[in-house]
Amino acid sequence: MKHKKFIAAIVAVTMVMAGLVAWLYVNNKHVSNMDAATPQVISGQVTSISNECRVDGTCSVTLDGSKSIVTGCGLMADGKTCKSYDQSNLHTGQQVNATVMRDGSGRYNLECDSCAIHVIGE
Repeated sequence: MKHKKFIAAIVAVTMVMAGLVAWLYVNNKHVSNMDAATPQVISGQVTSISNECRVDGTCSVTLDGSKSIVTGCGLMADGKTCKSYDQSNLHTGQQVNATVMRDGSGRYNLECDSCAIHVIGE
């Protein structure tokens, strides 16, 4: 009798955990799909600029030391390219607003018609 109650408890806990995992998967997938399809505005201070597209394959601007925006890329192995942004007018210390897209990996990029980086202060 004790074994039947124990097995029933394990089955109930397993079902609850499976439901929770399924719910988290669906909700996280929905959020990342919405982020990927919707431009968003991020703001911050330019803390670094990478112009090394030909060396490591990616040019980028980093805001507040943590928000990295891909601004260009070299030719990738699969022949894919990305939209390039002329970052020659940017320098560290500037305050900017950036209209960006967020890709599936969580990185920001400028892959939309309205995407750009706008300097709002020195």
